[in-house]
Amino acid sequence: RTLLHDTVQSAYYNDIVFDSRLINGVNFVSFDNVNYNVSQEIFDKMMLEVEKGYPIVIICHVPLYIPETIQKRLDQRDGTYASVMGAPAYITDTYTGTATSGARFEQKATSVTLQFTEYLRAQSCIKAILCGHNHKEHTEQFSPSCKQYTMPASYDANMNVITFK
Repeated sequence: RTLLHDTVQSAYYNDIVFDSRLINGVNFVSFDNVNYNVSQEIFDKMMLEVEKGYPIVIICHVPLYIPETIQKRLDQRDGTYASVMGAPAYITDTYTGTATSGARFEQKATSVTLQFTEYLRAQSCIKAILCGHNHKEHTEQFSPSCKQYTMPASYDANMNVITFK
């Protein structure tokens, strides 16, 4: 943990790295993936949430890698990077930058992150992923049971209202 993390955490009663809330029978699970990766601790906590058996809505910052729509993400940035978490190396190795700086380095997924992304894709209880980061509205199928909703930037007065039924 960093001093910045500790300072921000001190303003909140819930864990800012991983938290869950059961609301009307739906488990809302948030985790920090702002650095394009997750820790083993987050992975372990997510598996415990899945074991509870409730439908899950994930809330995170960076969208998760989806093989079928990665080219659309790349095209939005002239092929230089996709700004998603969990893309395999054969994709991130084409990003701009060197092996130690730029998108090629910053968005390279760890083995834990790659496993985590595939684990989530295989869980039928995951019903929706709410994310942002790319500042564009985009809806895509993450898995047979789950859609990923990328929200636009709120500082541009963009808002989405999502109703869960």
